[in-house]
Amino acid sequence: MPKLPRNRSLALAAILLTPIALSSCGRTRTAEEVRREYALKILEGFSVGFSDISALRADPATHTLYELTIRSGDTMIKAERAEIIVDARRDTISLQLRGVVGADAETGVLTRLDDMRTDPIRLAGRVRD
Repeated sequence: MPKLPRNRSLALAAILLTPIALSSCGRTRTAEEVRREYALKILEGFSVGFSDISALRADPATHTLYELTIRSGDTMIKAERAEIIVDARRDTISLQLRGVVGADAETGVLTRLDDMRTDPIRLAGRVRD
């Protein structure tokens, strides 16, 4: 299948994940607590802005997500697995996606990437390691 340039693929993910505004009562949490919280939310099906994020399963020890799907309108990204990355210095969260396939809604072209990382999104409240 044809590959889109990496920057086009990242733009596709940015469109899906930009509306995320994550909050959890503004309290201080550990990075582990944040990973666990968002893994559970994603397993249940997490709607954020115009996007829906879900996964089929998660590793209970690492909170790595498997068979992740991100949908926004008629655009979709699937990843074999995703790691929840928490940056305690910046109080942000992002996803490191592995085995990514995305469908461009405008062209119908499928994009395959070995890996990609979503832009970091600021969390409400502080995070400590």
